[in-house]
Amino acid sequence: ANALVGRADMPLYDATKAAVLSLVRSLAVAHGKDGIRVNAVCPGFTVTDFHERRAQTDGVSPQQLRTQSQGYGLLGRPAEPHDIASAVHFLAGADAAMITGQTLMVDAGSSVTAGRT
Repeated sequence: ANALVGRADMPLYDATKAAVLSLVRSLAVAHGKDGIRVNAVCPGFTVTDFHERRAQTDGVSPQQLRTQSQGYGLLGRPAEPHDIASAVHFLAGADAAMITGQTLMVDAGSSVTAGRT
């Protein structure tokens, strides 16, 4: 979602995310004729080992992190790594054979509201 929603404190980070999405579209145009599909997955907050370790340095257990994250997005919880992997698996598979140049937001709907509900 950082590619789509501007933030005053991280303009360069957000700009690089937007550049990747533009690259995806350009590559899809360039290689579609060869049957090559190019898509992007934009994960929202995902509870990973990195986030768990970072939380622990602040005295927050992995379970507390998940509890504090309840209510995230429209679906009420952050993603787990398998949620992101499932989206990538779908886009790589035959069921997505006609999808190219697209961005799949896997963020519990948080980008729909720009984080506001």
